[in-house]
Amino acid sequence: MLANQNLLIETMQAGHRHTESVLALLTKACAKMGVSDVETECEQMRTVLRDTDSMFTTLRDASTADLGQVLQDVKKYAADVVAAESRELQSTLSQKAHSSDADLLERFKKLEARVLSELAGGAGGEDAGGGGMRKGGDPQLMKKVTN
Repeated sequence: MLANQNLLIETMQAGHRHTESVLALLTKACAKMGVSDVETECEQMRTVLRDTDSMFTTLRDASTADLGQVLQDVKKYAADVVAAESRELQSTLSQKAHSSDADLLERFKKLEARVLSELAGGAGGEDAGGGGMRKGGDPQLMKKVTN
């Protein structure tokens, strides 16, 4: 497999060099015809191609690497990605749980206030009716509800 990789890299580099040659010819033709904007673009493209020529050396170095080491690097990268996503998911779930807890507590307090106000309002209405037994039971009920 490494021999095939090297052949592929050499083929890509040959195509890279041929493109540079075509751009050099096009630059000369544009200079003779007086098309300076196209000539400038061709020259810029040749510069970019020359700058990226070191990529082939990097590819050759990478293709001769130990496959076991490459596999270990890929496993480490995958483990790091899974760990990062796990931390992010845990953080999101923690925030949602905290938000749900706060919402539930707020709803409970509203319900508690409503129940207490209804009980307090109901006790006053029943006092006017003369319910003596109810009058003594309401404070005890209020104590139970608040505790």
